[in-house]
Amino acid sequence: MYTNREKVKDRSDPIEMRSVGGWYMYLLKGYVGITVILNYYTFLINLFIGQDASTGILLYLLWPIMPFLIVILAIPCIIALDITFEKRRKFIQKWARKFGITSTLEQL
Repeated sequence: MYTNREKVKDRSDPIEMRSVGGWYMYLLKGYVGITVILNYYTFLINLFIGQDASTGILLYLLWPIMPFLIVILAIPCIIALDITFEKRRKFIQKWARKFGITSTLEQL
């Protein structure tokens, strides 16, 4: 976690807290959007060029439903993460205690 507490100490602006991962997401959001467009373009070019008839027909049929297939394939992973949440949390807390992190983030 990081905060802007020192920057707004003598001002009336609110204190803002963010996770470090959120900061990276903020920085990389624009690049990710551009990359998705480029990857779709590359995928479509490869789809229309260099495919024989049987493979091309299969790809034309699967391409529109591909996002749904990816979601369906991801559902077991999401369920497994939900089931193991408590065990993973305890594991992280055990390692945090080994590194000397014993207190929680201070309340504002």
